[in-house]
Amino acid sequence: MTAKVGPTWAALRAIYEGARPTLPILATAGRIPEDTIFAKALRDKWVDAYAAGTGAGRKLRLQGRIEKLEKLIDTLIGESEASPTVDKSRIDMIGVLFRAIEKLKDMVSSQEAEAQAGSGERDERVGTIIQRIDQRILDLARGTERGTANKPG
Repeated sequence: MTAKVGPTWAALRAIYEGARPTLPILATAGRIPEDTIFAKALRDKWVDAYAAGTGAGRKLRLQGRIEKLEKLIDTLIGESEASPTVDKSRIDMIGVLFRAIEKLKDMVSSQEAEAQAGSGERDERVGTIIQRIDQRILDLARGTERGTANKPG
């Protein structure tokens, strides 16, 4: 029997697990009306770290993706260890995910360096690369769920 989770705890969990802290989520978690939070944010000039165009937002998104990929790898490794047979496609996907994490970590460190230099052109290229990596990871994950990802053969 599972315990019923209230909206406050659900909002706190969402934030903890990496959800963007939107006004509705913050209002629920803090038990404060959205209007009050919005007014305070405007008055005190809060910066939305997730907003496009801010270095902090890009860094947070990259770090969030890295954490999600690491969780996915842990899940895949656990499933592989529990399986009596070796699944080459799963091993290949784990390798791809490890390389993706390395690239994302490189992007985080290069973005930190570029933030100091003020370069915006590379940010666009990094965004495009990240989108392609995300799409490839999703394709691989969907293929694995269906059992069709890169079957040896």
